[in-house]
Amino acid sequence: YVKVTLFEGTRVIKAKKTRLLACNDVLEFHEKFSILLPGTYLDSVSCVVSLCSRSRFGVKAVMGRTCVGPFAFASGQGLEHWLDMSRSQSEDIVKWHTMI
Repeated sequence: YVKVTLFEGTRVIKAKKTRLLACNDVLEFHEKFSILLPGTYLDSVSCVVSLCSRSRFGVKAVMGRTCVGPFAFASGQGLEHWLDMSRSQSEDIVKWHTMI
């Protein structure tokens, strides 16, 4: 599953998860997350996207993660995605991210 966590600084504001998928060679998640924020929050919040797994015994593990946010929290793809979303608030911005 994928977990999306919205942070204000280091404080968790909201977290959402996708449904669990069976393990395959290729995992595809076709889900949309929308979180409406006042423009004044855009410099103080960030979003961490984590790819997680859960074993048959309930043990959870993070397989990879990426951060999408302003300059203080993200860089590279995550910063670029955030800037695109900030500029185009009325349309959906879809991007692939590398998980580390």
